[in-house]
Amino acid sequence: MSIIPMKKKNILTPIILTLGIAIGGIFPEKEALSQTIQICSSSAIPTGFVVTGVSTNFAQCGGGFNNILTIQNASILRPGSSLSICSSSAIPTGFVVTGVSTSLAECYGGFKNIVTIRRAEGLPSGSSLSICSSSAIPTGFVVTGVSTSLAECYGGFNNIVTIRRAEGLPVGSSLSICSSSAIPTGFVVTGVSTSLAECYGGFNNIVTIRRVF
Repeated sequence: MSIIPMKKKNILTPIILTLGIAIGGIFPEKEALSQTIQICSSSAIPTGFVVTGVSTNFAQCGGGFNNILTIQNASILRPGSSLSICSSSAIPTGFVVTGVSTSLAECYGGFKNIVTIRRAEGLPSGSSLSICSSSAIPTGFVVTGVSTSLAECYGGFNNIVTIRRAEGLPVGSSLSICSSSAIPTGFVVTGVSTSLAECYGGFNNIVTIRRVF
């Protein structure tokens, strides 16, 4: 009597398949969000995306020149991450402008058609950044200094401001800030002084603040 060998069941197969389905259901979505994609210039820019380049392809989108926009999802970038975008692109919430440059090959327009943005949102308390004075000050940050760098940002003198995240600092923490800066919630002014080297303005252009709650 011949013995028919029994087929061994591969118990790893269902596990691998299950993992494959799970991973396949998660990572493609993440990848899709992080991908740089090209859209027709007539299309609306999705929330959280920025324009990183402009090109022309009549076969793809018709219309005139500069009819293709390269966009990237900035909302998934980690705190502190930087990205160069076209100056015509809106600055996403939580980002600051840290520099300007020119590249007619990447974006349309004239000089200074590229801006470098950096994600300030989510940075640890006490973190400092140098940003262009034209940039909005993120919530929770204060201005601690002013300087000039025509190579980094457009404009005239005092076109660079140094900001620091005061939000989240321990109770009792003190900071010296420019008097033009907004006082964050939970802080009080404990003194004034003058330093034309640090902040613009006249006398008493520095205020010392302290967190009380």
